[in-house]
Amino acid sequence: MKRVIVAIVLLLAVGVGITLWVRTRRDQDTDGADLQTVQVKRGMVKLTVSADGVLKPLTTVMIKSYAGGEIEV
Repeated sequence: MKRVIVAIVLLLAVGVGITLWVRTRRDQDTDGADLQTVQVKRGMVKLTVSADGVLKPLTTVMIKSYAGGEIEV
């Protein structure tokens, strides 16, 4: 019975250690990101599709910023 308890405690300790290691590695990837400031250009986006039926995109992409902040004019 004592061996079972020791084995369970060791497995829990290893699991907690791996979890903490993975979380700290993931946090390090986002720290110190290179930020770049660019000037906004005004323009037209035009795309025309002529067809009958249902139009579905081949790929869907979410475009968002990794850095928060305000845009100043």
